[in-house]
Amino acid sequence: EAEALSQSLTESGSDVGLKIGAATVSSLTKLLALARSRRGLVLHLSAHAVKHHEKGIGLVLEDATGGPHILWHRQLDEFLGGHGGLRHISMLFLSACHSE
Repeated sequence: EAEALSQSLTESGSDVGLKIGAATVSSLTKLLALARSRRGLVLHLSAHAVKHHEKGIGLVLEDATGGPHILWHRQLDEFLGGHGGLRHISMLFLSACHSE
């Protein structure tokens, strides 16, 4: 997906900047803080989703060592609510898959 996005932006002649990195709680916190001071930020997030019989649906991010860090539905709600939510993000594209 990252390669396709990069190629599309290059071919379009757009001056849009592209930053690619691992989705961690820390990187998302920094992005949400940056979004408060800049307009036009677009977040394209590719992640894996998991389902737990008690915790519900979770989004798998990475921890500081590259291992899995799951933000369960309630945690994700609290995280986004505590950082001003997504109201400062111009567009969010979430690509998540789920496997058993």
